[in-house]
Order: sequence, then C-alpha cells, then structure tokens
Amino acid sequence: MKKAILAGSIAMAAIAAAAAYTVAVRPDAIVTDISSIPLGTVEEGRFETSLSSIGELRAARSTLLTSPYGGKIIKLLPEGSRVEAGEPVIWFETEEHEQSLQEEEAQLALDEKDLQGAREALELEKLKNQFTLESERTKVEIARQKYEDAKQNHAAETTLFEKNISPQTKFDEARLRMLQEELNLRNAQINLAKVEENLASNLRVKEREIDKAILRVERRQIEVDEEKDRLEKATVYATTPGDISYLKTWKGGTVAKVAEGDTVWRTTALVEIPDPAVMLAVVPVNEIDVSRVEEGQRAEITVDAIPGRVFPGVVEGRSVVPISDPAQKSWESSDGAGPREFEVRVRLEENDVLIRQGMTATARIILDEVDSARYVPLEAVTEKDGKRGVYVKSGVGLARFVPVEVAMANENHAAVEGDVKAGDRVLLSDPFRDADGDAPEPAVADAIKPDAEDKAPAAAAAGGDA
Repeated sequence: MKKAILAGSIAMAAIAAAAAYTVAVRPDAIVTDISSIPLGTVEEGRFETSLSSIGELRAARSTLLTSPYGGKIIKLLPEGSRVEAGEPVIWFETEEHEQSLQEEEAQLALDEKDLQGAREALELEKLKNQFTLESERTKVEIARQKYEDAKQNHAAETTLFEKNISPQTKFDEARLRMLQEELNLRNAQINLAKVEENLASNLRVKEREIDKAILRVERRQIEVDEEKDRLEKATVYATTPGDISYLKTWKGGTVAKVAEGDTVWRTTALVEIPDPAVMLAVVPVNEIDVSRVEEGQRAEITVDAIPGRVFPGVVEGRSVVPISDPAQKSWESSDGAGPREFEVRVRLEENDVLIRQGMTATARIILDEVDSARYVPLEAVTEKDGKRGVYVKSGVGLARFVPVEVAMANENHAAVEGDVKAGDRVLLSDPFRDADGDAPEPAVADAIKPDAEDKAPAAAAAGGDA
C-alpha cells in the first residue's frame, strides 16, 4: 500500500469530520448508552482513493472552419447538426461577387484586346523597320560603290598625271570627287546607325507597351480568378465528420455566436466540428490536489445527459498553467486569495452515439488503489491515549479499543491495519467524548469496558446490534 503518510493526513482530516458528524446526529451531546451509538462494519476488498470534479466533454480532435473571405452569411445549418465530410455548412452571399465577376470578365476582354493590338503594332513596326533598314543599307551600298568608283578614277588620273599625260586639273577633280564620295559614304553609314538605333528604340517602346498590356491582363485575370474562387468558396463544406458547433465572434462591442446575417472578416473562425471518435472529460482540479493527478491513472466518467452509464477513462494529461483567476471567483476570500484551478484531461475509453461535446461530465480519478484491504467508515477512527484506533463491538453493551494504522483514506472510509477482521462491528463515534470533547459519565465508561474480553452470555449476544 502506497502513499500511507499522505493518506494518513487525509484520515486525520476525516476524523475531525467524524467528530462534527457526531455532534450533528447527537444534539443532546451526552452518550448515555452504547446502544445509542451508530455502528459500522469492517469490510474487506478493493480499496480506492479518488478525486472527483465536474467539467465538460470535449473532443480530443476538432476541425475549425474559417471564413474564406470577408462577407455576409446568409444561411447556416442548425447548431448540433451531425454532418459528414463534404456536406455544406455555411452559405455566403454571392450577388455582389457575381456582379463583380461580370465586370472583371468584361474588362479582361478589353485588356486582352489591347494586348492583341499592341502585339500587332509591334509586328507592323518590325515590318516598317525592315523596309527602312533595307533602304538605308542600300544607300550605304550605293555610296560605297560611288566611293570605290571615285577611288579607282583617282588612281587612274594619278598615273596619267605622273606620266604628264593628263593635266593637273583632271587630277584635282578626281581627287576632290574621291574625297566627296568618301564623305558621302561616311554620312550614309552614320545615318544607317542612327536609323538602326531609332528603329530599335521604337521596337523597345512597342515591346514595353506589350509588357504593360500583359501585366494589365494578368492583374485582371487575378481579379477574375479571385471572384470565381469567392463564388466557389461561398459555400463552406465540412472537412471531417462530427457535430456542428458555432463559435463566438466580436459583434459591435459584444461577443456572440455566429448567426445568419452576420458580416465576418476573412479567416474568422466560424465553426468547430469535434471528432466524436475520441472524447475527453475536461475537469478543473485545484492546485492543492492537482499534484496527485498523474498521467495513466484510471478514472470513471458519468455524463449528466446519459444517466446510469459509467464510462471508463484514463488520465491523459494536465495543464501546466492555471485555467482560472482566483480574483474572479465568488467563493474566494475578500482579499482576492484563493486556490487556482488546473485543467485535467481524462480520455473516455468507451464511446456512445449520445455523447456530444459540451455535455456536463463528472470524472472520478482513482488516485490510489489496492486489490485487498480492510476498511472502516471514517467516523469509526478515533484516538485513545495518543493511539489511533477503533472501538469494536464485542457484545451487548460492550466494546473494546483496537489500535490500528491508517494506510490510506478516501472521502468515506479508511483502510486500516490491525487486529480487526471483516464483519466486525465498530462504533461510529468515540463513546468517551461528547460533542464538546468532555468525558462522559462513569456509568457509560463502565458499560463500554474498553480493552475487555468479550464475556457476554450467549443469550445476550444473540440479540440484534444497536
């Protein structure tokens, strides 16, 4: 048996509660006869210490559906509806997007026409440039030919002049003509280069116009695609099976659940679809007890909406930060102090089609357990001469004090080790103490005979227990 020290402290607290119990049931506070003291029975079997808390059921996994774009909701499935993957859940208004799509498609057609015109203009410019370049190149070739002719003529006149066959004037004319034709050739070449540069610049302008037209078409196509996408997404479909649960959103200074007619922002979380395959009981546990809760501990879950059923569970984990602010608790002290609460998650190992997220559930977490122990009602445990023990009924009007050790205790019973056996009847209050803690009259003490052997006559023992 483990955690005996901790369980012992629990038992001490329970013993104090037992004293209060005695006062409650015995308002006269004076024990005059052992027959007036209620009895309990020593039992033997599995013994458990547990912790109970009330919380709610949650799905271990949930799917969130968000708003695909900013818009107005015109239709919702009723909350709680069970859906399968692919079924519609939310419908958005589409009239505005349908009109916008028509306008964008019309503008896209104009932009595409402008693009086609720009491309045709470029091709026309290329043709014009080709004819212009051919003309200018021809002029260069003609000038080069004239220059070659003048050059040959000059060479001939130079030979004749040197042989004194031709006069100086002809030689000078031939030289001047050659120089003039050379100048003409250079001018033709310079003009060709300028024409080539101008034509290339004109082509670049036309190409930039095409680029701009392409960009306009691409942008317009994006607008068209976005409007088509909005229309396709105007109906939000479930991606997983489960029950519809609408979330709360900010509505003009207040927070309320999503409803038909609401205008929501893009990516606003609208719906939660819990997966019913794995459910958790999520319960708060105060900071005093949460350290006793460990992963893997066995638990029993009851659901208010499903009476009569107990679902086995296992502790899956606990939060590391508190889920409650003691300053907001009505049960705390006026100075704002009070225990914080931590979230404990208990996985249900069985499921039921009636289970829904949000249902109230009570989880009883088994903190410690032994297969076999002897245990008595908490009220039976008392102290005598600094020893803890129980008063075991040993006959009519007789009881004896039996020292015991408390191994562990729960809210109703204490597991004890000592000279007691299953079936023994024990007194549920200390016969030597009244409600004020005073010793009773000697006659009562004599009748009880603590630590005495059971010597009652057989005939007397045959009587019923008080």
